Amino acid sequence: MMSIVWHSHIRALNFLKVFFPPVVKGMLLTIAPIAWAGDLIVTNARLIDGTGAAPVDGVNIVVFNDRVVSVTRGKVSAKGTEVIDAKGRTVMPGIIDTHNHTSLNFRAPEGQLGQVFLQIPEPKWGAFSDDKMQAYSDKDLRKYYRDFIESGVTNIVDVGGVFPWIIDIRERVKSGGIHGPNLYVAGRFFTSSWGHPASSVCQGQAWCLENMTIATDDPEVAREGVRFLVKGGVNGVKMVYDGPRDDGPAHPFADPGDHLKKEVMEAIIDEAHKLGVKAVAHTFTPADTMEVVKAGVDGLVHSTFRQDESYQTPDGEYLPALLNRFDVPMTTTLNFADDIGDWPDDIPDETREWVANMLAQIGPSLRAMSDAGVTLMFGTDFIGWNENSMPRNFLLEEARSLVRNGFTELEVIQMATGNGAKHPFTPESIGTIRPGSFADIIVLEDDPLKRIEAMFEPIVVIQRGKIVVDKR
Repeated sequence: MMSIVWHSHIRALNFLKVFFPPVVKGMLLTIAPIAWAGDLIVTNARLIDGTGAAPVDGVNIVVFNDRVVSVTRGKVSAKGTEVIDAKGRTVMPGIIDTHNHTSLNFRAPEGQLGQVFLQIPEPKWGAFSDDKMQAYSDKDLRKYYRDFIESGVTNIVDVGGVFPWIIDIRERVKSGGIHGPNLYVAGRFFTSSWGHPASSVCQGQAWCLENMTIATDDPEVAREGVRFLVKGGVNGVKMVYDGPRDDGPAHPFADPGDHLKKEVMEAIIDEAHKLGVKAVAHTFTPADTMEVVKAGVDGLVHSTFRQDESYQTPDGEYLPALLNRFDVPMTTTLNFADDIGDWPDDIPDETREWVANMLAQIGPSLRAMSDAGVTLMFGTDFIGWNENSMPRNFLLEEARSLVRNGFTELEVIQMATGNGAKHPFTPESIGTIRPGSFADIIVLEDDPLKRIEAMFEPIVVIQRGKIVVDKR
């Protein structure tokens, strides 16, 4: 067993490239006494490390610069360091929300979120001009990001928003100009000429269409769009491959012709890979999901709903097995099933029935995916819909929805931590507390394995090795 002694003269180094820890029951723990002189030490922790392993008591975590350099149950030296005594409390990685739209700001009436997606032109829209977007990013967005951080969220994947505003927001967070989670962004949505969000969220408004979508039926235009976004600094690209199909069930939220063409979808994925970035897709039906997976998509941003117990693709394959075979992760976004709100009287009964069946299948669909070995990643689909749409509410409801649908608290924690590192846009060094991981760490007052809400109630939040929230 090898021990690493971090001498004071080495502290001038800004990174440690190689670690040699032993593996003990899935956790990276050094048992022998070690003398450390890191920048920060968390002592006496009940550690949930983000890998899915059971908690371990009496753990000490040493941080140097922005990285974890030791996870040990042996003696540690506190000389020259800041010490946080966890006092036996649960310590876990910072939370990763892998489906978010932080640059989008609307003002839909209370209880009418679903009407936005039914294309009913009632909502009072928010930041749909340069001036309003600037005001939003200077005020409301700061409030939302602060709530994310105080809820223990240290990393966010923004899978579709206002471009190039979201790039500027990401860089302001990175520089400290905005206090919030680290951002990994997609920029504009690729969609068909009149698909979601062009016809739903934007409802034809020019500013929204120009800054939020690349709506095209032309593969070459799509390739140019990928090059444009990558040059602009996105971490990956996102497409909406959804809508009515000739060979699939009716879709109540769109008109014929709204589905992105298959050759456009394939061009987006191919061009993204040529440029060294990943592509994710918004799909709902097994037919759409099968096609994007076989085209090489790197991740799915929503659950694909079962049409029946068989969960078969049009090719007769078991869809969860197909995703697992291609190693395609999926984001949960389960909470929106409870957010449709009141329906207008003129909505057809068949639409109500279609939506009710779709929503009822989200939980069982996710369970089937997980049972087949598909990586599920925690995602809230947060948007600032109205004054009460605070991130904490979305986070709580997503976690509660997963537990209500049969997932254990430890499974939910793994989705929100270690599994988030498997998102195509994020680095592998987030989401766990192991030597070499980014030091995104939260200390909780209560036990999240007994009460899932506790995971969003940190008394200390450490982001990349710096204490950013301290309520001790």
